[in-house]
Amino acid sequence: MQFFSPITILAALSIGSSVFAAPAPSVKGRQVTTPVGAVNNAISILQGTITTDAATLTSLVANTTHDVSAQITIAAAVEANVNAIAAALATATTAIIGATTNAVTALTAGDILLLIQDIGTVESLIMNLQTTFGSVLSSLVAETETAIKAEITAAENLIQPFVTPLETYAGAVTGTATDGGTLFVPVLKASVGALSSIVSTSIASLGISS
Repeated sequence: MQFFSPITILAALSIGSSVFAAPAPSVKGRQVTTPVGAVNNAISILQGTITTDAATLTSLVANTTHDVSAQITIAAAVEANVNAIAAALATATTAIIGATTNAVTALTAGDILLLIQDIGTVESLIMNLQTTFGSVLSSLVAETETAIKAEITAAENLIQPFVTPLETYAGAVTGTATDGGTLFVPVLKASVGALSSIVSTSIASLGISS
C-alpha cells in the first residue's frame, strides 16, 4: 500500500484551486500552553529521543548479527536504548492526553497545519521504529533474544496507546476550524487516515497483538 505525506496531499489539493493561490499560513510552533502547542512540544521531544536511540540501536547491532559474544557484550546497551524509547512514548502519550482531553477549541489555519505537520512526524517515527526494531529482532541470537525481545515488545505495545489520543483529538477538531482553517480540514482528515494505516501496517509487521 502506498502512503502519501501531508505535504503531498496538500499539494494535490491545491492543483486547480485558486483558493490556495495566496501564501499558506506559516507553520510555527504554538505556545506550549495551547493544546496544539502542547502536542507539538510532546512530539518534538519524542522525535529527538527516537531519532537518537534508533540510530544507536542500528549502530549497535550492525556488526553483531548472530555473533553470540558480541551480542552479550552490547545487550545491556540495546535494552537501555529500547527502554528509553518506551519511556519517551509513555511520556508523550501522557502529555498529549493531558493537553487534549476535553480541549476541543476552535483552531486557526496555522494550528491545523501544525497538527498536520506533527502527524506526518509521527508517521515517520513509527516507520523508523518498525525498521529499527525489525532489524534488531532479526539479528538476535538465542542467548540474547529472550531479554531483548521482551523489552522491544513492551515498547511496541506503547505505539497504539500513543497514537490513539492524537487521532482522537485530530478527528474532534476537524469541525472547529476558523480563520481559513476549513481549507485544510480535508488534508487533516487524510493525514489521520494515513497515520491509522501506517500504525496498522507496523503493528502487523512487528507482530503486536491488537
